[in-house]
Amino acid sequence: MTNVHFESLDEILRGAGAAMGAAEGHGALCGRLAIHEAGGEVAWTHEMLEGVGGADAPACREALSNLYRETRSALDDADLSFQPLLPDDNTALGLRVEALGEWCYGFSTALVLAGLTPQRLADLPEHAREFVDDLGQIAQVSPEMVAYDESEADYAELLEYVRVGVLLLFDELQPRTPLPGLH
Repeated sequence: MTNVHFESLDEILRGAGAAMGAAEGHGALCGRLAIHEAGGEVAWTHEMLEGVGGADAPACREALSNLYRETRSALDDADLSFQPLLPDDNTALGLRVEALGEWCYGFSTALVLAGLTPQRLADLPEHAREFVDDLGQIAQVSPEMVAYDESEADYAELLEYVRVGVLLLFDELQPRTPLPGLH
């Protein structure tokens, strides 16, 4: 999906003292986008960079702006190209699991902060409500919970569940409307 590289963005954000790392921040972005953009790029970037200043701010702002545009475009893509921004398969499984948990935490938290009220959640189809509940459970997973014998396949299955679930929830909360110039 993205030209933004997870490890590079995470290093830039953590080095600058950003409020969130790349996984949680991308999850938060996707949660905001699911609720009608909830403040747009400026609000999300401000939230991510709260407390970041000086020489680090411009590089962070540029990387986040690119990620915002790419994510928005992928969520609108009819080819379903969206992927959560997470470490690649060469990263240790425990770290990928931890990052997926952080991503789900960011997404779940942003849904609530952006306006997914209990009433609005109750109005969604059962599969969407179950998915939101599942994300809360996935957000609590830790690397210590991983049993390594069949875990690569389990991780891939869980990641695909999150990816497809986000796309389905996005469609439930707002219809796909491609933005001009992003394709």
